[in-house]
Amino acid sequence: MINTILGVTFKTVNEALDREGNPVVYGELTFSTYGDDSNTIPYRGRGKVAEVLKHNSVGLSGMAQGYIDIHLESRGNYQEKLPTMVIRNLVAANTEVQTPDFAKELLEQSIASTQTQTQGVEIQGSYTANDYDPDSDIPF
Repeated sequence: MINTILGVTFKTVNEALDREGNPVVYGELTFSTYGDDSNTIPYRGRGKVAEVLKHNSVGLSGMAQGYIDIHLESRGNYQEKLPTMVIRNLVAANTEVQTPDFAKELLEQSIASTQTQTQGVEIQGSYTANDYDPDSDIPF
């Protein structure tokens, strides 16, 4: 087994149920290596990964942790090895994060108290850009 963690973007998302009735997703994803996003590979996942992909679907980006599984497919006189990424964990990157109401209130209180603390404070010894002389900063 080749364990891997990849930055991925899902191109297709297909849904199915396994023999036990659990949701399974499969399709094609692109992964990035050294800034190149042109690498595509089939994937499959189940359980929590399937639930996340059902709600967010195509275009979802994130970090996928899993392993590469090799399937043998007969094609006439030879067998072709097809890699498939089996996703065990998925951390979605572009989902909307909802801020709870109490956190919004705390944030507003913090901003208000910071504004009242900084009112009337003078910074002494400050100078403008016109006052700066680069020739006087020569260390020798």
